[in-house]
Amino acid sequence: MAVSVALSQIMNDLSSTLYATQWLLSGYTIGTAAFLITIGRLADIYGRKQLLIIGICLFAFSSLVAALSLGIYCLMASRFVQGVASSIMMTTVMSIITNEFSPRNRGRVIATYGFFLGLGLASGPAVGGLLISYFNWRAIFLVNLPICMLSLWLVMNYLPKSSRSGNYQRVDWLETTVLTLLLLAAVIMISQGSMIDWQSPLMIALCIVFVLLLVLFIKLEKNKPDPMVDISLFMQPNYLGATICGLLSYFCMYAWLCVIGLYLQNIDHYTALKTGLICTPFSLAFAFSSKALSGLINRYANKTLMQIGFIVIIIALGWMANITPLTNQFLLLIEFFLFGVGITIVNAPSMIAATEHVPLDKAGIASGLIFTIRWLGGSVGIVIVSFFYHRYSESLFYPCMVMLLAALTGLLMTLTLSKSRVSYE
Repeated sequence: MAVSVALSQIMNDLSSTLYATQWLLSGYTIGTAAFLITIGRLADIYGRKQLLIIGICLFAFSSLVAALSLGIYCLMASRFVQGVASSIMMTTVMSIITNEFSPRNRGRVIATYGFFLGLGLASGPAVGGLLISYFNWRAIFLVNLPICMLSLWLVMNYLPKSSRSGNYQRVDWLETTVLTLLLLAAVIMISQGSMIDWQSPLMIALCIVFVLLLVLFIKLEKNKPDPMVDISLFMQPNYLGATICGLLSYFCMYAWLCVIGLYLQNIDHYTALKTGLICTPFSLAFAFSSKALSGLINRYANKTLMQIGFIVIIIALGWMANITPLTNQFLLLIEFFLFGVGITIVNAPSMIAATEHVPLDKAGIASGLIFTIRWLGGSVGIVIVSFFYHRYSESLFYPCMVMLLAALTGLLMTLTLSKSRVSYE
């Protein structure tokens, strides 16, 4: 979120167009979503700690390159690499939590992880704004270096070395490459479909490439004893239903982050910094709800918590559908906070419910699949909800109704889940 605050200054400093500058956000998203499954597979084979160290180093390196960039294309490339590094860290961390903590403690650990993730989201706009005000946009990338150094020291000294899976003997690099390119094409089509004409030669070529890669991947996967995308995971109790609930949660979250920023800046004429600050209650709710959730996660079934979360999301979206330029800012803060609470209550239990029955030697690929599906859900949400936002005179009513329908679908999907808990006391 810090980068979104810096887009205007970056565009002016590097003499870039708005479209090229927006790729700083899209490139990161594409780099993250396209490699999640691949990273999950590699983590199961080569060890999670080793891959996490690589991810931290890669993120530090790409941050340094971004800070030293003299042109927009170099910055775009570094942001893509940052996204790849983020996919490594995201997948390996969840896989490590699944492997290193018992079901009794796993829920609290995931909730604590969500707390610090929320703090990062909450502080991003404010810290980014301060760094830009006192220094320049390059500082938002340089600040990552000491954080990466501290993280690397902690991982190397305190995280036990993870063993390699005995079930996976080697990497099928052809299969890995095809899957990565397949996801890359899918994410680009989804994220850029609303900005590039679907009938343009570029999009037609991309669709053809996607279909060919999909056919090739299915052929490679057929009858393999250890397929890259293990369909048997979806047969695990709650994995499919909880993963779809997570997808719908990300659909609402990323669609809301997109349209609320556009609305506040284009209709209410807020600055980028003010927009980031007024959205801070959402991120604070993400942080502190995660902390509160850690005390509830062993007392109540994941299904019950997710149902409460979707109900809160529905209430918040129904309330926000009536936002106008005359809406009191204090009410905005309450609505954004309530929406963040609902998203948090869905996200952590849905992740726990999806992974609690997954075999430990498949934790990496299972986490990669979950995060890939969630990111794709977020990308689809941005495209669909943005269409309704622009189609209906930049009003929030119809976008909120689309997100509300997605949340209602999620609420109904929870009915397919069993009332399991992370631990039993």
